[in-house]
Amino acid sequence: MGVWKGCNRGVCNRGNIGVLNRCSRIKRSSATIKRQMRVCRLFVFVVAVRRSGRRRNKGPDKKKFSHDKTADESAQAFLMYSETWAARLGKTSMLNDVDIAYIPVSNGVHKFVLCLNLKYPEVIVFYNSRVRNKNGSAKQVLSLFPYMRITEVVNFAAYMRAMKHVNAEAIDKAELRRPEFMWETDNRPNDCGIFAMHHMESYMGTPIIYWNCGFVVESKKQATQLGKLRRKYVSRLLLVECNSQKGRIQTELAEMQEKNVGVKTRKGPLARN
Repeated sequence: MGVWKGCNRGVCNRGNIGVLNRCSRIKRSSATIKRQMRVCRLFVFVVAVRRSGRRRNKGPDKKKFSHDKTADESAQAFLMYSETWAARLGKTSMLNDVDIAYIPVSNGVHKFVLCLNLKYPEVIVFYNSRVRNKNGSAKQVLSLFPYMRITEVVNFAAYMRAMKHVNAEAIDKAELRRPEFMWETDNRPNDCGIFAMHHMESYMGTPIIYWNCGFVVESKKQATQLGKLRRKYVSRLLLVECNSQKGRIQTELAEMQEKNVGVKTRKGPLARN
């Protein structure tokens, strides 16, 4: 049904939306083995948005966003497919079992996550970039989130309303909240996808003030954590059962390992002239 219950702790770079989609698909495919967990989570396909429209002599209009048509169609097809399965199981709507919904968003530069708590209505943005400048002032990018809310949250609330969800109106009217985290960083722009994926898999609905996803503050240790997660996500995406190229990849890996067996390197003295 596209619902993944529970948390399975563990690559995405700035330009690869497909990786986030495949990661969400892996999480959704784990539903049958996660039934015993209490929190039921829904992972929607990545939504691509970009600023569109230009005002005379003033550049892009930040109040207007256009959507990637293919991404929208994929998300809608997924939700329709999920509702079809819910109907086959005799349920009114798939959403009745969902506690938290995640909408990964790409704005062309960064990846971040809209988290919709359907049980206790609120909308949270998970974003690894710092909320404030060094002087303490709020960053300009925060001014874009209200318009992002209009394009994404309102659309999802309309879907909830169509499914007669009890909290549809509450989600529609919820103020978008952007909390500050101790692991925020502006120095790793290519790791936003890894942050987004880890935020999705580690957040289980805990009150934000008590939530810790495991990242340390910006440091060499954080870079090591991100590197380990990158390798973990790569291995999962390449070796997951639904990957049609899994057999070929395993064969190539075995061949590479055979070539490296018995090969030892030794650092010798420098040659003298």
